Amino acid sequence: MKLSIAGFTEGGSLLCARLCASFLQEGWDCKGYVPQRFFRPEWRADGVAQQDRSLAEWTGFAFAEGRNLVFVGAAGIAVRAVAPM
Repeated sequence: MKLSIAGFTEGGSLLCARLCASFLQEGWDCKGYVPQRFFRPEWRADGVAQQDRSLAEWTGFAFAEGRNLVFVGAAGIAVRAVAPM
């Protein structure tokens, strides 16, 4: 199963990293996406990357790959990111 998780805040980024680590241990293909200011280099081993594109671009890329999406943050942000898809 392919899974992509986006965190928007410091707390959301921490949860994103924990979830990615857990899902990877279970054998999932999991990728995390967090803002640069909250990123920790040790998270790379758990599939978490720092933000390198807009949330809309990231969402479109994840959709194109057929990934399941989890947004850790405000529902309005997630809805605006998914709406064009």
